[in-house]
Amino acid sequence: MKHTLITTALTLSLAATAVVTSCDDNDGESYEIYQNIVTFEGNNGRNMEFSYQEIDDSPVITLTAAGNLDHKTVPPRSRLLLTYYLPEGMTYGRSGTVNARALERVRTATAEILPTDEAAERNAPIYVYTMYRSGHYINLYCSMTDDAKRVFTLSADESTIGTDTPHLYVSSVTATDPVAHERNYMVSMDMATVWNDPSVKAVKVHINNTNNIYNTTFTFNKNLTNL
Repeated sequence: MKHTLITTALTLSLAATAVVTSCDDNDGESYEIYQNIVTFEGNNGRNMEFSYQEIDDSPVITLTAAGNLDHKTVPPRSRLLLTYYLPEGMTYGRSGTVNARALERVRTATAEILPTDEAAERNAPIYVYTMYRSGHYINLYCSMTDDAKRVFTLSADESTIGTDTPHLYVSSVTATDPVAHERNYMVSMDMATVWNDPSVKAVKVHINNTNNIYNTTFTFNKNLTNL
């Protein structure tokens, strides 16, 4: 009988991957389990395909796993947390076929251009564990009060659009009165409409970080050598 220990992604690293060890009680064999935030590219025959970038502008990795997802429920381009382990002989960070253990939706947001004051006013307090860039996505792992209908937002200051360093603001709103206890959230925010502008060299992301009031602005630079 197999028992698998899976910890919440990104508690182990500032990069995109969490790694834990699983062991088989029958023979004592152990293997590593990985987690990545991925983009569901769609079904291909009896397999499902995903892609991800580890961090910043690292190469795009394509992973294939057995099974299909219902495109009506999980349309292509959905952002998911994929938990998996590697078959014998496969090296982490290479494209190929993996053994999927779990798939989970993550919260998402898309950059919206707003007037300066309105963008800056979106500053709900967020307890940040880590935030990093993966291609044109900003991925956030944080803690906030529990709310099944919680929505995260990514607002771009329109006065900085057209400059080489646009300013973005991360926030969150709730549809109901939140409950007393808190929970962890994995969020993947798409800033492609801002990031893909050829004149952009970096973005400054502002967040009301209650975990560290001295660390509320994150600068993510574009690797121009990869363009």
